[in-house]
Amino acid sequence: MSDFNSLLSSFNAASGSSRPAKRRKKKNGSLTSVSISSLSSSSLENQPSTEAPSSIPPPTPPLIAPTDSNAFPTQPSPPEYSKSSMKTACEWTTNTSQVRQSMSSSPSSSLSSSRPCTLAVCAVIVDKMPTEGVWREWMDDDLVGGGDFKGDEREKKRLNVKYHIHAARPSSVTSPWVKSHLIPLTFQPKWNDFRIVRAVLELIREALKDESVTHCVVVTESCVPLVSFDKLYLDLLKINEPTDEVSTPFKSYMTLSQPSKFDSESIWTKLNLNGFTSDKLITKALPGWTVLGRDDVLGVLQTERMCYDQHKLHLWQAWENVWAPEEVYFPTMINMHSSMRNVEDRMINFAQWDERNRDHSKRANPLWFDGQFTADLVRRWRKGGSLFGRKFRELRGAEWRRVVDIVDELEFAGDKNELQKSTSTSTSTSTSTLSTKEINT
Repeated sequence: MSDFNSLLSSFNAASGSSRPAKRRKKKNGSLTSVSISSLSSSSLENQPSTEAPSSIPPPTPPLIAPTDSNAFPTQPSPPEYSKSSMKTACEWTTNTSQVRQSMSSSPSSSLSSSRPCTLAVCAVIVDKMPTEGVWREWMDDDLVGGGDFKGDEREKKRLNVKYHIHAARPSSVTSPWVKSHLIPLTFQPKWNDFRIVRAVLELIREALKDESVTHCVVVTESCVPLVSFDKLYLDLLKINEPTDEVSTPFKSYMTLSQPSKFDSESIWTKLNLNGFTSDKLITKALPGWTVLGRDDVLGVLQTERMCYDQHKLHLWQAWENVWAPEEVYFPTMINMHSSMRNVEDRMINFAQWDERNRDHSKRANPLWFDGQFTADLVRRWRKGGSLFGRKFRELRGAEWRRVVDIVDELEFAGDKNELQKSTSTSTSTSTSTLSTKEINT
């Protein structure tokens, strides 16, 4: 209890109040409430809400309009900061987030069987998407709205997928399909660049404008799904049939990784040097391309907005020069926001590294699987719980469909054989018991 009172004192000192602010309206009618439901129309005030996030915070800072009509807008350079100012912002945001967790309950919204569900695929690419054919084929699965649907009309409206793509070089994109899904700005990230985090933040913010989105699948151009859309989405929703009901919060899925000595030097030490000193919160997921549930996404966006409105700093700024920033930023922010309570430790997106290489920096890129998208590989990855796999430089949609259909048939046959064995064993046991009773009689 004393810990809570201590956190509450920090909260009150930072916000200048002893109790949560009430909703009130300005003369122009816009909300100045600390409620997250007002984030889409006004900034958060000094006090953060203790309510579960429900709306999308606006981007910060505002976009800079491009001077060239054909150019994509970019965001201005982030404000400069000192280590001490980042440390202050980090500690304030951490304490405030902990107070909010203590004072609020988990999101309690529910998802009825008639409500549409949308899966947002958020892709970070350079200027090409060699797996485009796979994603287009996947989008046309029977249960996807707008696809070649042959089932119940209600189920067609039930599950859907939308694509949001960030390109580092959007002016070089030639694919009409990719162009049609580009978000209208670029951060021009390079490899191992903290601007990748900024790109993903904008992708998920854009995706969650659709209130039916339950999960954001964060991928690169080398990722592909391992199962059909309907099976994958029903797995994420934790329901067996499209007509079942499910309650939120929706889970996030990532493979939590134990830090190595290399991580300590290239991540923890760098974050500390940049002013992010909440060591206990720093968490790593490997790979960093994961599935994020809506509640966690909203929590990350809201936490960043809360920090910016109070200190005019972004927490993501502390990830500059941090190794593989996307592997650390999102797990850490989710840990700060909700203590990972909605996270399932699962390799949802399969990747494999060359562990034999003693130089950790040379393990930076996972192994490539070009020309190896086979039924054996897909079945093995799926058995491990993966729904996506990387890395593939090129894969045609027709080949993807052929392999996935083969694996589906093999798994169905395997399940059928297991059922027959189970039934046979049960019948044998029953007969044996009956024979014993007859003998005793």
